[in-house]
Amino acid sequence: MKEDAVGNSGLEPDPIVDEFVAELRNSEHAIRSRAASILGRIGDARAVQPLIDTLRDETDIVASEAAVALGQIGDRDALPPLLDALVNGGAELRASAAWALGKIRLESCVDPLSDALKGDEAWTVREKAARALGEIASPEAVIALLAALKDEKNNVVETVKEVLGAILGDRSFQKLNRVLEHEQARKR
Repeated sequence: MKEDAVGNSGLEPDPIVDEFVAELRNSEHAIRSRAASILGRIGDARAVQPLIDTLRDETDIVASEAAVALGQIGDRDALPPLLDALVNGGAELRASAAWALGKIRLESCVDPLSDALKGDEAWTVREKAARALGEIASPEAVIALLAALKDEKNNVVETVKEVLGAILGDRSFQKLNRVLEHEQARKR
């Protein structure tokens, strides 16, 4: 059996994938970022481990592109490193990790995404977490989204409303929104 540049035995080497995997180690961050982006669009599972390794790139944009690429590929092996990036990365990486977790669409991601939605300091991360929860669309995700209607940042609240409208259907959400607005007015 042959082993390709990505390290997978049993698969025929793919020179295109191998070329872009090699570019993930280039000294220029723009080339590494482009390589990660292209690997995500190609969607080949042989790129998963090199992209996971790239989550630790010293340049945020490169690590963020790797997270997005992992979400595009959708391989569950990326779940633990993406969850780690959601908690421990810089704001841009956390936002990209949230997006990627939404694309993988596993209910086991609801709790970490809910935590990001209610507690991350960066509103961009909270917004991406809301969209990711909308992709999962489980009852627990809806509960977390409803709680986020009280977010301090209007961008997050508007995103949550959009996501809830998509999950519940616009008419149901409009009714729910009227009830919530009435409840808020009553508490004032």
